[in-house]
Amino acid sequence: MNGLSLARIRLRSVLMSCRQNSSANFNGGVSLSVDASTGKETGRFKQHNPPIYVGPHVNPLDVGPDFSFVDGRPCYFTSRRQLERKKEQIRLGERIVSLLDQMNDLQKIHEEADAQRRDEQNKINQRKPQAKGTKTIDQF
Repeated sequence: MNGLSLARIRLRSVLMSCRQNSSANFNGGVSLSVDASTGKETGRFKQHNPPIYVGPHVNPLDVGPDFSFVDGRPCYFTSRRQLERKKEQIRLGERIVSLLDQMNDLQKIHEEADAQRRDEQNKINQRKPQAKGTKTIDQF
């Protein structure tokens, strides 16, 4: 068979499957199949699950007016959404600063514990007997 007849056969099979799917029990044009390994249906998009990641898209109405006063006065909020977004940004900034303070405190505690551990190890090494043949007279 040549390529043209194969294309016609494929087209005919696609048309037949479209006719079968256009019956009274139409399922949205998505044919369901069962995965052999898991036994679950495949082929449908799950609308009921929330998206895994939502990008940082900000609505222009949440940002505020795109003007500023010449004398430096602040622009007033024109909607409740702008006010809520501003409060949320302030709350997030305060949380970030508090978490950074906690990180700095933990870093200082870790450095102090590390210095104390090194001092204890040096004291232990000073008490241990040392081999006499490894040092020269100049090192004393």
